[in-house]
Amino acid sequence: IEQLRDSGLKVYVATNQEKYRTDYMLNEMGFTRQFDGMLASYELGAVKPTIEFFVAAYDRLHHPAGDTPGVNAGNHTPGVKEAGPYLIPKSQILFWDNDEENVAGARAADIPAKLYEGVEQFKQVIKRSQGS
Repeated sequence: IEQLRDSGLKVYVATNQEKYRTDYMLNEMGFTRQFDGMLASYELGAVKPTIEFFVAAYDRLHHPAGDTPGVNAGNHTPGVKEAGPYLIPKSQILFWDNDEENVAGARAADIPAKLYEGVEQFKQVIKRSQGS
C-alpha cells in the first residue's frame, strides 16, 4: 500500500463498519497514516454489496461530507443522476475485495473490481495496470 501511495495512487478502505469501530481503525490501528481515507457504511448510509454503497462511496470521493450541495449520498436513489462533476472517472478506480458479492456490487455500480485472491495476484494486476 505504501508503494502504491508513493507512486501517486490514492488508496481508500471501503468497509461495512459502524462509527466506533471506524474511529478505532483510523486512530488506534493507524489507518489514517496508511490510507488516503476510509469509506465506511455508517457514513454512507448503505452497506456493501449494495449499489447504493458504491454510488455513495464514489460521490464521497469527490464531495467530502457536507460539501455536496443538495446531495445526500447516504440516501441516493437508484436511477437518479449522480452528483458531479467527477475528478476521477470510474474507469480509473479499481475496487478490491475478498468477497465475490462485494465485487459484483461494485461492478453493478460500473466500478471496475477484482476478487482479491492473494498478494501475488494483487501485485501482478497492479503491475500490469501501471504498464510495468
